[in-house]
Amino acid sequence: MEPLIRRSAALAAQVAGDLLVTVVQPSSPSAATERLVSGYAALTAQLGGEFAVLRGAPAAELTAFALAQQVTELVLARDTPVRAGRHRVLRELAGQSGAAEVHVLPAPSTT
Repeated sequence: MEPLIRRSAALAAQVAGDLLVTVVQPSSPSAATERLVSGYAALTAQLGGEFAVLRGAPAAELTAFALAQQVTELVLARDTPVRAGRHRVLRELAGQSGAAEVHVLPAPSTT
C-alpha cells in the first residue's frame, strides 16, 4: 500500500487536489493489521494528507466517506486476490459512488 499512497500523493499534487487515504477494517483487527494501518497513517501525514479508518460494510462506508468529502476519484487496492465473480463490493461501490470515478488496482503479488 505504501507505493499506492505515494503515487496517489504525487497525482493529487499534480492537480492541486487533496490526498485522503482510508482503510476499511474489520471490527476486531489483528495487532499486525493495526501496525500496518498506523504506518499508513504516518506516511499519509508525512505526505500532507488526511487518513481515516472506517468500519462497517465496505461499499457503504466508502461511499458515505466519498460523498461527505466530495471525492472525485477513488483508487482502490485489494488486499487479496479475488476469484472470478467475487467482486460484489466493487460492483456495489461502482453503483453507489455517484460522480466519482472508481479505479481498482490488482492485489499485490505475493511472489
